[in-house]
Amino acid sequence: MNYLGIVGALSSLGQGVISVLEKYPSEYKVIFKVDDRYPRKDLIKGEFQNLEQVLSHGINPSLVLDFGVSDKMFERAKFYRDYEMPAIMQTIFGEERCHVLENSRGLSQNSSAPLILIPEFSVIKVSMVNHLKVLSEYLAHDVKRIHIDVLYNTERYVNFNQWLYWAYQLNEVLGEHTKVYRQDGCTLTCGYVHYGFMKITSMEKNEENIHVQVITEDDDVPFRCETRYNLLRSRIDGVMKTLRWYIDHCKGKTLVGAKNNLLKDTLSTLI
Repeated sequence: MNYLGIVGALSSLGQGVISVLEKYPSEYKVIFKVDDRYPRKDLIKGEFQNLEQVLSHGINPSLVLDFGVSDKMFERAKFYRDYEMPAIMQTIFGEERCHVLENSRGLSQNSSAPLILIPEFSVIKVSMVNHLKVLSEYLAHDVKRIHIDVLYNTERYVNFNQWLYWAYQLNEVLGEHTKVYRQDGCTLTCGYVHYGFMKITSMEKNEENIHVQVITEDDDVPFRCETRYNLLRSRIDGVMKTLRWYIDHCKGKTLVGAKNNLLKDTLSTLI
């Protein structure tokens, strides 16, 4: 049995993942749920407003799935390291913060429990970026710009970290070693990669529509695509894929290729 904690339990992703986990009662049991929107702590229901409340009751999960708000992600990541709670988080950090996490030690002072950072759980988005990496490598000497427009109607869409992370990767493939970016309203530019974001309230809830164009120095467009899909379903698929991978290959083990059990962007290698 795998005993799970869910952070961000009242988010649409948290609720969606919980509903899937409940279909497998012999494999998974959610032993606590954390969300700052709970009106009060409820030990009977396993509902808590923060992780400190969980810790005060000595509840030890096999793994925490963290979909909580982005502004407190780093503090929660340090919490998991300090108190040796294995966790998979929907986030990515810069080099400085990753260095802090890599060099942290748990209460035992030997090593920290596994911490896996996933920039984005959507299998469709991750597949799209994987494809763009291959295409960029093939067209590396002829790419002028990669333009990505994102139309969305999703919950709490305020975190651009995943898009910057992917821009850094694409720029590396194209030989542009920069992490300088410019954000101007609903646009984000980093090296070769240009993003445009727009919320469309007439779209279905949790729907996302992504337009991609790769533009050459001659202003040709050798590649363009459009994908329209339910972002929530795609993210739930990514969570379950990552969770099953962890249970099958990593539970109770030292993570291969990870410094002090910190691993980044695993999902991109599983798709």
